[in-house]
Amino acid sequence: RTYSNEASRYQRIMMLNTSDLARPYVVDVFRVAGGTIHDYVFHGSIRYDQTWECSFPLVTNTATYPMLEPGETWVEPTSSGSSFEYYGFWRNVNSNQTPGNFQITYRDTSASNRDTRLWMMDDGTANVYLGRTPVPSRSNGEPADWWVNGLWRPSTIIRKRIPSGALQDLFVSVVEPMNNGVSVIQNVERLPMNGSSLESCALKITFTGGLVDT
Repeated sequence: RTYSNEASRYQRIMMLNTSDLARPYVVDVFRVAGGTIHDYVFHGSIRYDQTWECSFPLVTNTATYPMLEPGETWVEPTSSGSSFEYYGFWRNVNSNQTPGNFQITYRDTSASNRDTRLWMMDDGTANVYLGRTPVPSRSNGEPADWWVNGLWRPSTIIRKRIPSGALQDLFVSVVEPMNNGVSVIQNVERLPMNGSSLESCALKITFTGGLVDT
């Protein structure tokens, strides 16, 4: 219902493949239609510190609130019931148009090496905005102060946008949890399909060592 005034279609399928416990991954298929802006959001952990990496160069945006639209203003929330422009959360944003398929990696800064990599399929029309967003708390329950806490996580927006009309998209990606910080996926490729590229997809996932999932 959140998108009822804008989205005429909103479907999400996430499939966890653990048939081989040494090579787990999630296939994420997101079909959306309507409105002029579609955002695929990929957040880091709220439980521990992480850094980010992108497989292509990004340009730093020096604006304090780089993701706010013209006319929007930021008001700091003080509770879970506060009213505010959500995109004002994004700080220290770096951005660029994608070159095609790309990867975003979040690295655990501790010795646990709980790293995660997003393999995103793209035709080069999306823009990536990668920065950080606040974490209210790392313990259960609602914190006394929702904003001034010094806790942050890496966050990414992958955005498709048109000036007018009704936008149609199919976001296709693979999320890989990396054991001890080591990726076992060598490449992810979206294969051509008969019919509409918005209504079907196929992936070829190549692992180090030569194994292939299709």
